[in-house]
Amino acid sequence: MNRALKFPLIGLACVLSGVLALLFHLAAGATVVQEYFDHEAPEELDFSFSYCRANSQVNESKIVWHEDVAVIDVTLSPNCGTSWLFGNYKVLESGTLVLGYKSIVPSIIGCDCGYPATYRIAGLEKKDYEIELREYAFINKPPWLLRSWIEMGSDVVEIEEF
Repeated sequence: MNRALKFPLIGLACVLSGVLALLFHLAAGATVVQEYFDHEAPEELDFSFSYCRANSQVNESKIVWHEDVAVIDVTLSPNCGTSWLFGNYKVLESGTLVLGYKSIVPSIIGCDCGYPATYRIAGLEKKDYEIELREYAFINKPPWLLRSWIEMGSDVVEIEEF
């Protein structure tokens, strides 16, 4: 390789690596990874979500059964600065199916929008459940870079134990 091109390419690779590391940091990547390994969701739950959509409407939640798997499509409404969601559920004695979620909010952005999400629960008893959505915890852990610019603490708020 031409020696004159070698150093600019190495410099460009270093700058791109730094930009990617900064974006990972600002999106609370380390917090998301830590929560991913520490989160204790039930084994029979498969939770997925897509990112914030301003035009998402709060929909009526209902259970669709596929053999022994309950599939529930919902729209969650955490802070729109949320970078990641974790799901959980519990069945109350009253017959209410509580679909819970924990959000990670690494920024100071505050607004409302809908996050379409799907809960797939295997082995749930087939019956008519009243469905309730709850944000049981949120992690407002601003990156240290943001905390150094603005006076703010690191908050982890457990609203309810699941």
